[in-house]
Amino acid sequence: MRAGLPVIATDVGGVREAVVDGETGFLVDRGNLVMLRSRLQQLLGDPELRNKMGEAGRKRYLEYFTVERMLEATLRVYKEVLKEHPSMAHSTGATDCRVQIPTLVLSHLVSLEVS
Repeated sequence: MRAGLPVIATDVGGVREAVVDGETGFLVDRGNLVMLRSRLQQLLGDPELRNKMGEAGRKRYLEYFTVERMLEATLRVYKEVLKEHPSMAHSTGATDCRVQIPTLVLSHLVSLEVS
């Protein structure tokens, strides 16, 4: 998508969040070689569709998936959590890395935001 090319991807995990089926590319079922072949042939035979999907994918990438956008979204989530649980903003001495790592990451992100 970043390169402005249409995507054909297996519809697993979070792929659907990035690839909009029929708009930025195609999603195919895992192991469905007939569907994969069909989608490849469709794109190979239709330059206009390739360009349209490629442009839509590039636009979607710029809107949602650049490093800056992802960082903004992650920082927003951390800030919301800390707003609701202010005690997590400071080291509590907990040994649970699920608490410590996000707190360290947030501290680093906040320091980047301030500088």
